[in-house]
Amino acid sequence: RLVAARRAAGTVATLTVALANLALAEAAQGRWTEATANATEGLRLAGETGQPATAGYFLVILAGIAANEGRADDCRRLAEEALALASPRRLAVVAAYASWTLALLDLTAGRPVAALERLRAVNTPQHPTAHATIALLATGTLVEAAARANALEGLEPEVARFEQWAEWDRRTWTQVVARRCRALISKGEEAERRFQVALTTDGLADLPQELARTELLYGEWLRRERRKAESRIHLRTAL
Repeated sequence: RLVAARRAAGTVATLTVALANLALAEAAQGRWTEATANATEGLRLAGETGQPATAGYFLVILAGIAANEGRADDCRRLAEEALALASPRRLAVVAAYASWTLALLDLTAGRPVAALERLRAVNTPQHPTAHATIALLATGTLVEAAARANALEGLEPEVARFEQWAEWDRRTWTQVVARRCRALISKGEEAERRFQVALTTDGLADLPQELARTELLYGEWLRRERRKAESRIHLRTAL
């Protein structure tokens, strides 16, 4: 409604902000075609009207979509463009978001150590890519990277902080990520119970990407536990 109102009023400066929020919401729901269209329009308008900070947001939104769609080259190009724009202007949130996106790309490409290094930098005060809120939002990617890099030790404070936030923010995404993180840092029966709780999160079926990621992590955990027959059920569902 806000985008429509800004279009009708012809107020381009605030239209770009509305488009950024709309594209973020669409991307979070996996509606990547719509998100790409709105972010692309917003990026063009931000460039035409001299809004580098807002342009940075659109670049990282588009980079995130590219990562999720498996377009690695596009993801890297867009995220690095966002970093180049953000760094001299000290746009910390854009730099952190771009770094998170590159970490997701590293994780997806089988480079968990590189992903872990990027995300630890986002959580390190005074680092050029540091931003506390983005570090909190990226907790799920951090823990997943640590799990694949066999570096889970010491992550209890990060998981507990995310869980505390999840007590307040009751979105499906927040709940399933909190439960997944707890499962990854747990062991034995407790880990299995946490994975199963994550898979029963209300509304998870409406977030197919998060459902698939949860099934994948549970299936991988079952394989590590040498329960291969059970793991195939979850890995096939993830695929």
